[in-house]
Amino acid sequence: MLIGADCNNNCIFCMEEDRDGRRHRMQAIAPGEIRRILTANTFRQEVIFTGGEPTLNPYFMQYVRWARELGYTLIGVCTNGRRLAYAKYTTALVKAGLNHFIVSVHGPDAATHDALTRTRGSFEQSMAGLRILKSLQRITPLDIHSSTVLNRRNFKSIKAIYERLTPYVDQVVFNVLQPWGRGYTFFDRLMPRYTEVAVEFAHFLNGFRAPPRDVFLLDIPYCATEGLGIPEHNRGFNERRVHYDKLPDNPGYWPDSNIDTKQETQIAGGASQKAVLKKDTAELKDLLFVHHRDDQDQQQRIKRPQCMDCRFEPICDGVWKAYIQRYGWDEFKPVGK
Repeated sequence: MLIGADCNNNCIFCMEEDRDGRRHRMQAIAPGEIRRILTANTFRQEVIFTGGEPTLNPYFMQYVRWARELGYTLIGVCTNGRRLAYAKYTTALVKAGLNHFIVSVHGPDAATHDALTRTRGSFEQSMAGLRILKSLQRITPLDIHSSTVLNRRNFKSIKAIYERLTPYVDQVVFNVLQPWGRGYTFFDRLMPRYTEVAVEFAHFLNGFRAPPRDVFLLDIPYCATEGLGIPEHNRGFNERRVHYDKLPDNPGYWPDSNIDTKQETQIAGGASQKAVLKKDTAELKDLLFVHHRDDQDQQQRIKRPQCMDCRFEPICDGVWKAYIQRYGWDEFKPVGK
């Protein structure tokens, strides 16, 4: 759930290029609407608060409490971890019900991380936050994951990043840069070839007697990692997600809590909204848009006819169009069924 209008980092690869636009949209969503979203989606059982930086939202603690009251079993946050460096605040979040943390760390040291976040001191604060989470995990059950955006500046540091993070996290997740927002703007400076990343990751895994089950390489086409000895468990794409957004200058819609997931997906994909809406026209100004990851994929990713012969086609999201425009299709060979 997007609740972060601002961010206290300034990552060069951030997928949100238009920060003023995000602030305009996010600040238009009132706490009461967040409560309605949470109430309408209890069937999902899981909620992840994202941003921007969600810990900067002054109502974040209340949102966590609401999620717990409504019976969500997993209540998580995607965060840069900097505010978690304040033990009193982090302890209060855990007591409120937050039990799943995804903390972004983009290098094994301050020099690498701070250069990518363009925020001096951000690495030390993020690591301090992880240490506090680890201390709390000894008292109460918490899932602690890390998220690292792999790019030209850090993808050769996979082993060092993993070793730096494993004392504090349960899962180390490497996400290959997505050329979206600033990732697109700085594509030529930041985007590595998928095969380069795959070879580096395979070399890292080869250093273990058995591949560890706590590390993942995501947002990379399966065919680009095939034949390198990378287990399928350790590679793939991000999970599907749904989020709600307000576009103040356009009509939106509020999904009725009785609409099932399949129907909701059809609506988001462009089916007639009028067929399922039960709200009066006068209420449109208060309604929200539903967005699915698939919407973005359909617009920005591409497959070619040969992909239909690949055994991974049903679960593959395709390749970013921007990537193909720069690098072409040579890296991608269909994997026999």
